[in-house]
Amino acid sequence: NKKRILMDALLLAFSFGVGCAHYPVNQPIKEARLDAGYRAATMKTSENSDSLLLFLTFSGGGMRAAALSYGVLEELRKTEVVLEGRKRRLLDEVDGISSVSGGSFTAGYYGLFGDRIFEDFESKFLKKNIQRSLILRALFHVANWVRLLSPTFARSDLAAEYYDRHIFEGGTFGDIAARKGPFIIMNATDMTHGTRVGFTQEAFDLICSDLSLFPVGRAAAASSAIPMALTPITLRNYAGTCGLGLKAVLDRVIVGGSVWRTIRGTPMEKVRKVVFLLVNAETEPDPKWDRTERVPTFGVMLASYSSIAIDRHNEGTLALLKDSAGSWADEIRTQRCNGRVVSPSPGGCGDIQFYVVEVKFDALKDETERIHFKRLPTALKLPSEEVDKTRDAAHRLLVESGEFQRLLLELK
Repeated sequence: NKKRILMDALLLAFSFGVGCAHYPVNQPIKEARLDAGYRAATMKTSENSDSLLLFLTFSGGGMRAAALSYGVLEELRKTEVVLEGRKRRLLDEVDGISSVSGGSFTAGYYGLFGDRIFEDFESKFLKKNIQRSLILRALFHVANWVRLLSPTFARSDLAAEYYDRHIFEGGTFGDIAARKGPFIIMNATDMTHGTRVGFTQEAFDLICSDLSLFPVGRAAAASSAIPMALTPITLRNYAGTCGLGLKAVLDRVIVGGSVWRTIRGTPMEKVRKVVFLLVNAETEPDPKWDRTERVPTFGVMLASYSSIAIDRHNEGTLALLKDSAGSWADEIRTQRCNGRVVSPSPGGCGDIQFYVVEVKFDALKDETERIHFKRLPTALKLPSEEVDKTRDAAHRLLVESGEFQRLLLELK
């Protein structure tokens, strides 16, 4: 009888655990307001110079991508320029960072903690075997076995808890907004439609949810959720409850279609130099699998799949950006000059320059070194010496970039 009672009690506890396990629910908003929430337009203004706009993009690629983007931040911290009569670190001029996958850990941490990233990001993330920590958390915590059997709690939810607790310290997008730092957009992919979803209030307005209360760690989990290895992050959809009708959605799309409409009436209208600094940790598959009849392991196939997706996304984004930069500059000149002669002289109505700076392994001159970095794994673990080598490569690649040197020369 005692054994039966014990078994019944265990079964009841097991059922209760499975039934109670649920992903953290994102919170609703009562009204979608353009003057509230985590938006670039509502962020507290920092001391950035109005004449320079500097945007960074951090690609995916696991710990390798995180280390490369971290190395770029280190180099920007060391680089000083004179803007509007003031000596400034170029890092302090960063207006926004858009990231995906491994790059989102660097972006999110810098967004929350600023310069503290140079004190403890290596020990908390870059030089820690995050992948092993996640596996141990899933396998050796009995309570998590039960939770993972729930239909509303999965592997990425477990990973998000780890990121939230041990890396981002419970920080939310509201905490990022409270700092006078850059606007961080962490990007994920919608599982159903395959489209990009940026963690901004504009995106959350569509589901009538409040991004300011959303954990950065959970966004990082969504951004880095590799298909098959991890699961999608679920968001509750409250669409239709916050007064955002179809017309409002269309108005936002229409306004967002013009670069001049976007910057007109804002401090960005005074901009003279717009810089896109793309940190691209692209990969290169090992050709040995083309020379063998052996079936690749699951790990190899998974890495190849994720790398192809990352590289294609990077190539498409870069091509679109380069094609758009010229037309954006022409549009701004036309609108500013408003029928007058377009004068490119400093301070003139036509004084606008776009720069596209790339930091990528393909620019390394040594072929052996180039291949080495491009074949580093995309997992969330990397030997400490490889982290240091990747950071050093980032420093060299940025300093040796012709476009970056052109920017520095024209800032003098």
